[in-house]
Amino acid sequence: AVAAAAVAGAAVVGVAERAVAVDFEEFSPKPGRTIRLEYGGKGVAGATWSAGKFLAATLAADPQLSLLARTFPDGPRPKPLRGSSVVELGAGLGLVSIEAGLEGARVVVTDGEASVLPVEERNLRANGVMGEVMRLDWADGEAADRLAARSGPLDLVIGADLVYGLDDAHFQAHQALVDCLARLTSKSGTYTLLAHTSRSAKREAAFMEALDRRFDRRVVDTTAVGVSPPSPIIKLYALRPRTPSAA
Repeated sequence: AVAAAAVAGAAVVGVAERAVAVDFEEFSPKPGRTIRLEYGGKGVAGATWSAGKFLAATLAADPQLSLLARTFPDGPRPKPLRGSSVVELGAGLGLVSIEAGLEGARVVVTDGEASVLPVEERNLRANGVMGEVMRLDWADGEAADRLAARSGPLDLVIGADLVYGLDDAHFQAHQALVDCLARLTSKSGTYTLLAHTSRSAKREAAFMEALDRRFDRRVVDTTAVGVSPPSPIIKLYALRPRTPSAA
């Protein structure tokens, strides 16, 4: 199985004539490739989580997206990453988008935290990836519609560790996430790959039920391309929009 290596460290950069320490991490999704990420500070968006590293390693091992074709043998054949249009939700430091971009995808990197967007831009540039960075609030349906329209035909939506808090505010955010995914994918039948860490299956049931009302959700067997989940509680889900008759 692929072992995704990460090395933490620090660099010193000059900002406003002051030496400022900037923490960074290096991640190797496959042999011969190293992605260097600047940390984004405090908060869940300012770090790279295990599910994101898992999804990045899977894309590195399977840029043709053969796993999607195996998972949905009855669906449209997915387009390889090279030349495809990809949107990442809740991108954090941008690791998964960077890996997709290095495989030749045209990436739009989104997050709801405005403070992390400049870090995403720097990380893309530092790793030689051309892409667009923008703030996207999952509850803003019109913004999702605009993004889908100008990114079309949108080939793939990706996300990792998007569900974590379990209070009422996070419940509303999870429902907004499902609606955002539906808006981005429904018109074109776009596939979605979500790497998910299950922290409380009982409490996350409402999110999964909401997904299943709008999507055909299936677990992806990543071991077929030599990548194993780093933990039993981390799974990769593939989503395909349900047709009106199947919803």
